[in-house]
Amino acid sequence: MTLLNVAEDQIENGVDLIIESPFNHAESLEQFKNWIKKYKLDFYCVICSLDEKTRLKRCRNRLDKRDKCHHDEKRLAILHSSITSDFDYNNMPEKKIFVDTKKPVNELLKEVLANTQHH
Repeated sequence: MTLLNVAEDQIENGVDLIIESPFNHAESLEQFKNWIKKYKLDFYCVICSLDEKTRLKRCRNRLDKRDKCHHDEKRLAILHSSITSDFDYNNMPEKKIFVDTKKPVNELLKEVLANTQHH
């Protein structure tokens, strides 16, 4: 995965970073475990959740606000099928922070910061 290759280049150069993706594949899990060991990382996984009804509503609202060539109903169906997963994020390595993204952004930020400062 190109994103993970770029991320590892940054880690090798001592750059602190945040990468964002569903990361719901066993290969990503193994990659993260390898990085933690190889680079002695302080690793946090922020797992964002949202009820299905609200998530689909947000996706549909985005369709209305973007150029239809970028987000049409077909792409929405692909998005829906790609996000739904039975991946267990409890298996992610190191520290996990579970947040409900139905909360306002400022509350989510405070929650994540509070959880990273205690470790």
